[in-house]
Amino acid sequence: MFLVDLSHTARCPSNTGIQRVCREFFRQAQLAEGRDDMQAIIHDKFYGHWREPISYEWNLIEWNANIIPGKKRGARWRAQDKIRGKLASLGLPLGYRSIQQSALAEAEAFIAPEIFYPETYTAYAKLFPQLSGPKIAIFYDLIALRLPQFTPAGTVKRFQTYLNELRDFDGIAAISAASRDDLLAHWREQGITDHPPVEAVPLGVDFSNFDQAAASVKREHNAQVTALFVSTFEGRKNQIALLEAAELLWVQGVDFRLRFVGMLNRETGSVAMKRLEELKAAGRSVEYLGALDDKSLAETYHQADFTVYPSLMEGFGLPVIESLHYAKPCVVCEKHALGEVAVGGGCLMVIEPTAENLAVPMRQLIEDVSLRERLATEAKARTFRNWGDYARDILTFARSLKR
Repeated sequence: MFLVDLSHTARCPSNTGIQRVCREFFRQAQLAEGRDDMQAIIHDKFYGHWREPISYEWNLIEWNANIIPGKKRGARWRAQDKIRGKLASLGLPLGYRSIQQSALAEAEAFIAPEIFYPETYTAYAKLFPQLSGPKIAIFYDLIALRLPQFTPAGTVKRFQTYLNELRDFDGIAAISAASRDDLLAHWREQGITDHPPVEAVPLGVDFSNFDQAAASVKREHNAQVTALFVSTFEGRKNQIALLEAAELLWVQGVDFRLRFVGMLNRETGSVAMKRLEELKAAGRSVEYLGALDDKSLAETYHQADFTVYPSLMEGFGLPVIESLHYAKPCVVCEKHALGEVAVGGGCLMVIEPTAENLAVPMRQLIEDVSLRERLATEAKARTFRNWGDYARDILTFARSLKR
C-alpha cells in the first residue's frame, strides 16, 4: 500500500495548480494500483492524529468537472469539523478512522504531493520514524526564491525552511527538468551535498471530460478575434505586461478581444486587476471571467483564437499544454520550463515577456489567419503525457528508492 498525504487538498475548494496535480495523481494511481493499495491520509490538527478522509474531504479529493471552484486556495476547516476533531481528541467515538501503526510500518512508500506547511512538517517528524518504506516529495519550483517580489510574503519567509525539510525525504520528484535543475543548483549554491536524489517526472494532462473535436469548430466569419489568458491572476503571471501589450495594439487600431480566466490573488495580482478595470472603463474590449469550472473553461478555450501566457517563471506550464490541446496557438516565453513545453510546436516564443515583445506575435496572430491555422495544425499533431503516465512514473520512482 502507498500512503499519500492529501491534508491540504482534502480541504481546498479550488482546483488550480498543485491541487490539480494532487487530485489527478491520486486518481490515476488508484486506477494503476487499485483503490485498496492507495490510501489518502489527512493530518487533522484538531484531532491531533493522522486519519482517513471523511465524506466531505473525499468529495474534494475526487473533484469532478461540475464542481464550481471557490475563490481561495487555502484549506477550509468548517466549524463542525473543528468541534468534531476536538471531541474526537478526547476519545469520543465520532467515526474517525485513524491510521494504525501497522499500516504505517507495512506501507510500500509515503508520498507527499503537496507543499507542506510547518504544522504538517511537525506531524511528519512523528510519522516518519514509523514508516519502513521510502518517503517521496513532489517538488514544483523555486519561484518563491527567484521572484520573491511576486510571491506572498508568508511563502517567501517559509520557503528556505521548506527546502531544507525536503532533505528528510528519500527521493524528490521534480515536475520538470528545469525544476530539477533549479533545486540541485540551489543546494550546490548552499554547499549542501547530503540531499536525496532528484528525478524529473514531467506532469501529465487529461482531457477525457471534453471532446477535443470541438476545438476545431469553425468560428463565425466576422467574429472578433479573441485572445485568452488562463491561470491565477497574480504578479508573476505578468498579466500587467499582457494588458499593456493589448493597449499598444488597441492604440494602433488593432481590433480584438482579450479575456482572462483564473482566480485572483489579491496580494500580488491587484495591480494588474486595477489596470484591467481601467482599460475596461475606457471602452477597451477586455473581460475578466474569474475562476471557471472545467466545462465552462473548455467552452472558453473553444471560443478563443489563441492564448497568451506571459508568465515570468513556471515549474511546468500546464496552461500552455491546455491551449495546445484545444488547438489554440500560444504566445509564451522561451525560457525555463515554458520553453520545454513550447518547443514541440504550436507556439510563438518571445525572449522576454515585456509588453513590447508580446505585442509583436499577438498582432501577427490577430491579423494572419494562415499563421493561426498553421500553428493550430502543429498543436493538433502533438501528443502529451497523460496523468496515468505521470502516476505510474511516480510509483516506479518510489519503488526504485531505498530508505
